[in-house]
Amino acid sequence: MKRFKFRLQTVYDYKLTVESEQKTALLNARTELRALEAELERVEAEMLREPERLTVGELSQYSNYREFLREYRKTLFPKIAEAEKKVEACQQALIITMNELKAYDKLREKHYEQWKTEEAAAERLVLDDFMAADLVN
Repeated sequence: MKRFKFRLQTVYDYKLTVESEQKTALLNARTELRALEAELERVEAEMLREPERLTVGELSQYSNYREFLREYRKTLFPKIAEAEKKVEACQQALIITMNELKAYDKLREKHYEQWKTEEAAAERLVLDDFMAADLVN
């Protein structure tokens, strides 16, 4: 009795590798998004913070600093939007790959059942030949 061999095993293994890489990419994209969101929260919290006693010179510097924070905050929004798009793209790619893997699993199961049926039929033929040869002798 020969062993079952799925003819598309190398393709299946490749898809498993792709799935693993896509999961890693999704994890990295989500980490990047969380870091940008945390940075935005930090900037907004810093903008709400009231300074302690300031001299006239420090007040001017603080005004410049707040303006810098406002501008920096504006630059974070497009970065967050881009990171969200990247997360969405990674999720969609992973969904497609997972669906392909499910299809390969179903195909593999179908081929396995077909192989089992063929092997059982071949085994019956061998047994029938054996029984016929035994009856002749």
